[in-house]
Amino acid sequence: MFKRFLKENNIEENIITRDIYRLIRKIDLIDYSPRTKYTIFNELAKIYIGIERHTMLLLEMGGKAEKMGYFLELDILERFIRYLIKHFRFEQDFISLVERNKRNIEYVCGTEGQVNINNTVFDTIEVGEETENINTDEKDAEMKDILEILDLEE
Repeated sequence: MFKRFLKENNIEENIITRDIYRLIRKIDLIDYSPRTKYTIFNELAKIYIGIERHTMLLLEMGGKAEKMGYFLELDILERFIRYLIKHFRFEQDFISLVERNKRNIEYVCGTEGQVNINNTVFDTIEVGEETENINTDEKDAEMKDILEILDLEE
């Protein structure tokens, strides 16, 4: 589906499009149904939000995002999501989809590695959900209690 989008919009395949494809290839667009549509579009929105936040972070750190092509990556991904919304007749528009997902979950971006092409270094990023273990403090307290009991028995 992504390759067809690139072809229809006369976008050449390059490092940026391959990075987008790498991020979205886990999303099963072939198995689109009313039951899976929200999952598909929410996952796409999460990827977009992750790249957007990573881009803004790089801008704050000194404008590296412009050189790395992240704005172009955001633009292509946004156009692809809008293309899918139109193709599948999804009831939400792009802006409301992204805004709703920004409120729901915090995302973290990490640099997965670097690719060197024609003496230009590109960061490849991985987007993931930040999760917290609510019961961590309780488990730590229980572990300390167990260790104290073991110390007393010795």
